[in-house]
Amino acid sequence: ALTQNTDAEQSSSYVAKLVTKSSYQAADSPSYLEIRGRAGLVLGHLAGSLKPPVRLVLWPMLLQTLVNPAMRVGLPVLCRAVTQILTGAKVEPEGKVRNELALSLRPGRERSTQPEALLMWLLVCAHSPHETVGLGLHVLRCLEALSPFVHRILGEIWEAPSRRLQTLCAYLEESGAASRLDPSFWAAALSQEVHFFL
Repeated sequence: ALTQNTDAEQSSSYVAKLVTKSSYQAADSPSYLEIRGRAGLVLGHLAGSLKPPVRLVLWPMLLQTLVNPAMRVGLPVLCRAVTQILTGAKVEPEGKVRNELALSLRPGRERSTQPEALLMWLLVCAHSPHETVGLGLHVLRCLEALSPFVHRILGEIWEAPSRRLQTLCAYLEESGAASRLDPSFWAAALSQEVHFFL
């Protein structure tokens, strides 16, 4: 009888905890920064250890998510994953991987992302580099990695390591926060990159 009461008490306390946990306060939930950090770990692990069949599935989805305005808060994580995949593709032999990745940016192909839309979206997001922590830096590094896929001339201008983009990255690192960023200087610097390309 004693063990039955103990089991019943444990069961009821478990149910009480479960119900209490499911109706927890919003203050107990993880912040968007914590969620973004965890997503970054998962995407980073996936990007670093992709097998070719998985890459063919993840890559187009990653590019489509990159241009989704609803995912702007997560853009630093997405840009880091794209950069990591492209950096890994450079070391693989024969350029086969790069050709596979380039197919997802070919206009008219199913599940492809238009390279011009990708370029414009990333440049728009780079105009507010401190809107989200790390946004500007990761967007610029992503642009550097993606540039040969977006356009041949852009790939020549921004070929990694691009001194032009590294200068902009250094400025962002020095400014550190939105309060120390000179918006007119930043807008002029990004505009110069776009005009140089055009």
